Amino acid sequence: MESATVGIHGNATFINFEFSFFTLPMYLFFVPIIYIPITVIIILRVLVKLYFAIQDRSGNVQLFTVISMSNFMQLIIFISDLFFIRLPTTGIFTNYCARMKPNRYLTAFFIFKYHAMIFPVAVSTMRLILLIYPMRHKSVIHKNQ
Repeated sequence: MESATVGIHGNATFINFEFSFFTLPMYLFFVPIIYIPITVIIILRVLVKLYFAIQDRSGNVQLFTVISMSNFMQLIIFISDLFFIRLPTTGIFTNYCARMKPNRYLTAFFIFKYHAMIFPVAVSTMRLILLIYPMRHKSVIHKNQ
């Protein structure tokens, strides 16, 4: 009965936890290795097109900028998902967290997960602005030239 109120800190079950590489969460940890490099290649291609659009002033620079920012934010979400959600679920940190006394460093580590959630909101806001003011981009382009 007493072990249920203790939590993870000082609980013998979690202190004696033995990590194994051959578990499903550990296999799922390596899945992003497949799609993160492909995402980086796509981001670099869009950035190259953005660079040439800025140099030539022939393309829609604002559109390429929004797409580049969206791709960059998606990459940050992939990386934060990898380190703040997939890595802790593998059980690598269970031993360490059970032996460590509660402190603010561990709390700050997991708060970054919530900061990464602001990026989809920002991208959605940019898309909403483009939908609300679809004809204003011509005046913005003419001011920049």
